[in-house]
Amino acid sequence: MKFLGWAGKMTWGLIVLESWGGGCVAAHAQPTGIATEVTYIGETAMVAAGGLQKGVFYLDNLDVKLALDADSLIGWRGASAVLHGLANQGQTPTEWAGDAQGTSNIEAPTSWRLYEAWVEQEIGETTTLRAGLYDVNSEFDVLPSAALFFNSSHGMGPDFSQSGENGPSTFPFTALAVRAQVRFGDRYLRVGVLDGVPGNVGRPVGTQVLLDGREGLLLVGEVGWERSEGALAKVAVGGWHYTAGFETLALVPETARNNVGVYALGEVPLWREADGQGAQGFLRLGWAQPEVNRFGAYTGGGVVFTGLLPGRDADRAGCAVAVAYNGGPYKRLLRQQGIAVEAAEIVLEATYSTHLSDFLSLAGDVQYVVNPNTDARVGNALVVALRVGLVL
Repeated sequence: MKFLGWAGKMTWGLIVLESWGGGCVAAHAQPTGIATEVTYIGETAMVAAGGLQKGVFYLDNLDVKLALDADSLIGWRGASAVLHGLANQGQTPTEWAGDAQGTSNIEAPTSWRLYEAWVEQEIGETTTLRAGLYDVNSEFDVLPSAALFFNSSHGMGPDFSQSGENGPSTFPFTALAVRAQVRFGDRYLRVGVLDGVPGNVGRPVGTQVLLDGREGLLLVGEVGWERSEGALAKVAVGGWHYTAGFETLALVPETARNNVGVYALGEVPLWREADGQGAQGFLRLGWAQPEVNRFGAYTGGGVVFTGLLPGRDADRAGCAVAVAYNGGPYKRLLRQQGIAVEAAEIVLEATYSTHLSDFLSLAGDVQYVVNPNTDARVGNALVVALRVGLVL
C-alpha cells in the first residue's frame, strides 16, 4: 500500500504538469532573443535490501530556465544572460541506503531557489567572460555521456563535490562566480573564481548569498579537448584550490591551507553506426588532499549503449561503477575512535532510458552499493528507482 501511495503522488504530479504544459505550449510564441524551458523529473526510489532500512520514497526536481540574447533584445552585442529557478521536494533515499556518494542526483532539501543568474559577454572571437550566480559543474568536471546515470558521482566526482565547507558551487547550492573561457577550435581553457562557501550552511533553503572574507575563494581551472558534433569525444584535466584554512582530520585538528585537488576525465566512442547507434565509454580519476578531505581519491567509469534493443534505436542503456576511496587520515581518525571503516565505497549501476514522446521520457535504474558509507556495520544496499521526465 505504501508503494501505491507514492505511485499515486507521481501520477498526480504528471497530471498537474501536463495541465501546465497547455499553458507553456500556448506561450511558445516568444519574442526573438528569449528562450524558455521547463523540465520536471519525478523519481520513485526503493531501498530493496541492505543499507540502514528498507523503504520507498518519492522525490522530484523542477527546473525553470529563461535564456536572453541581449543582442536581439536591446542591441548589446555579444551578451547573453540566463535565469534558472530550481525546486526540489520529497524524501532522501540516501539516508536509508546509508551510502556516502548519493544514489539520487536530484536529492536535495525541499526548497524553491534561484539556482543560476549570470551574464556572459563575448570578447573577440575566442573568449567569453561569465559572471553571477553559477553552477561550476555546468562546465567543469563534466562528462556528457555519464549524465545517463542516477548516482551523483557520475555528475561530479566526490573528491571534488564533497570538498569545502558546503561543497563547491553546484547542485543544490550555488555561489557568485566569475568564469573566463578561451576556445581554439575543439580545444579550450576555462578558469573560475568562486565564493568559497555557497549558500548558508545553517539554512539550506532558498537562495542564500553570504559574502564573508573568512570563507575564502574557490579557484578552479580546466584544459581540454572536446568534439560535440557526430560522435562525442572529450579529454580534460582540471584542478581546484580553496584559499581558506580547513581543519585537518585528526583527533587534535590543526588548520591547513592546502585544500587542493586534481581530476582527469575522458569519453570516446567505442563503436558507432551511421544511424547514430553505438557505444560510448567514459572514465574519470580524481584526487583530493586527504589531510582535510574524507575522500582522497575516486575512480569512475562506464559504457553507454544507444539502440541496444531492436526497434529502439534512440533508447540508451548503460552500466557504470563509482569507487570513492577514504583517505588515510580519515581512516586513522575513525579507527582511533573505535569505529570499523572500510577502504572504499563501491557502487555498481545499470540504467535504461527511453523517450515515449518528444516531451516525455522514462528511465529505470538499479544500484548495488558495496560498503555503504564505508561503514563495516552496514550491509550492502540494493536501490532500484524509476524516473519520469517531462520537458515543456
